[in-house]
Amino acid sequence: DWKRFDGQYKYKPKTKQIENRGARMGRSFDRRTFMRVPTRDLNCQYGPVLNLSQAGLMFCMIDEKPGMVAGSRGYLRLTHGLTSLRVKVKVVWMSPTPHGTRVGVDFRGLTPRDNKVITQLIRDAGDPDGEPCDRRQ
Repeated sequence: DWKRFDGQYKYKPKTKQIENRGARMGRSFDRRTFMRVPTRDLNCQYGPVLNLSQAGLMFCMIDEKPGMVAGSRGYLRLTHGLTSLRVKVKVVWMSPTPHGTRVGVDFRGLTPRDNKVITQLIRDAGDPDGEPCDRRQ
């Protein structure tokens, strides 16, 4: 039998479903596979990046972008000093704050080279003295 990405069987979609519906179901916000690292001097084209992990990042969007909503996909250009990386992302959540809209994204389709650059950015732009921030602040 062929399985679709969403866990339902292709030929009889109503017959079976996978019990575990996703990696994020049943996990709290702070229980992650990859540790989030507060960052300094790391930016994307929409504003400063607040934290970064191997799986995604959170940034603060200063100006509203009409097409950016939860579930949308696009590209971010990350820059730190002379290091630059273009990554494909999916917007997971958005939360307005007085200082701008905080946006959480997951990385999609990373190559081994992209993973190396992200590891380097975590090492170089990571702020060990920075306070971890979340979407509510």
